[in-house]
Amino acid sequence: MFIVPSLEDIRQAILRDVQSLEPQADISVDSDYYARASSLAAVAEGLYAHQKWIIKQFFPDTADTAFLEKHAGLRGIRRRNATYSSGRGATIIGQPDAVIKAGLQIKTEDNRFYETTESAVISATGSVVVSVRSLATGATQNINRTTPASFMAAPVGVQTDLTLNEVIGATDAESDSSLLERLLEIIRRPPAGGNRYDYELGHCLLMAWMPLMFIPCAEA
Repeated sequence: MFIVPSLEDIRQAILRDVQSLEPQADISVDSDYYARASSLAAVAEGLYAHQKWIIKQFFPDTADTAFLEKHAGLRGIRRRNATYSSGRGATIIGQPDAVIKAGLQIKTEDNRFYETTESAVISATGSVVVSVRSLATGATQNINRTTPASFMAAPVGVQTDLTLNEVIGATDAESDSSLLERLLEIIRRPPAGGNRYDYELGHCLLMAWMPLMFIPCAEA
């Protein structure tokens, strides 16, 4: 491990060298030698710290986010982006034959925004279910239970209030730990011409991580 000496340690080393070359030199706290050693030690400490940071970036498991993505990119691995939620989950009430257009914005009580993705007409029963999608990405945009919401601007003949349910599928951006796990897997197990783990590796590179069960084929 790269150990960075402290400013005090560096300064003492400089003063020790000065005194070894000039035994009568004044290296007390108020001396010129002490002041110069302090300034030089401060510069050296910064260089040591920068070297330590550089060493961290050499290895994927210690690299910062930007350099981890660089390591992964060299092997064709990209961080998975956050995704949107969607679903046929907006129950809208209004007058029969009232028209609902695609692109109408909807807001929930906790300030999440969605929009209709299809046009529809209120049925004779006075309601219709319409597909919607979130306007923001991330798992927080998923709606798994009935949630009150309202149109930002309701069409003519349509109630402002509505309910959302089963608007799902949104995921967060891939974490550093997940990206690192995929990268280390391909480093430890590079493609090997159809070896059994190649199939699991290929699946993990294309799909979300999930446990797989492989059934061995009967030998010919």
